[in-house]
Amino acid sequence: MQKVSVAPKSIDNLGIFVSVLCAIHCGLTPILLVSTTFVSVNPELLEKVEIPFLIVSAFLAIFSVITSVQSHKNFLPLILALSGLAFVLLGGMFENQETIMRVTGSLLIVASHAMNKRITKVKGNEK
Repeated sequence: MQKVSVAPKSIDNLGIFVSVLCAIHCGLTPILLVSTTFVSVNPELLEKVEIPFLIVSAFLAIFSVITSVQSHKNFLPLILALSGLAFVLLGGMFENQETIMRVTGSLLIVASHAMNKRITKVKGNEK
C-alpha cells in the first residue's frame, strides 16, 4: 500500500481558507441574526454551521502544525493555534464577548497557519 503524502503548504492553505470563513461567519452572524426579520435567513442554520467550522478548523490546525513542528522545531505556530482554538471555544461561554473572542480566535488560527507555512518554507521542509 502506498503512503499518501500531503504537503504542509496545502494543508496550511486550506486551514487559512477555513479559518477566514469561520472569522467571517462569526463576525456576520450577529448582524444576520438581528436582520432575520428583514431577510429570510434561518437563525438555526447559522448556528448549525459553527460546530462543523470548529471541527474542521481544529483538525487542520492541529494536524498541520504538529506534523510541521516535528520537522522545524518552532513551537510558536502551535501556541498560536492552541490559543486560537481556546478563544473560539471560550467565546461560546461568554455571550457578551462571543463575537470578538471567536473572530480573534479564528484570526490567531490563520496566523498560526501563515507562520507555519513561512517557517516550513524557510527551513526547506516543504514536501
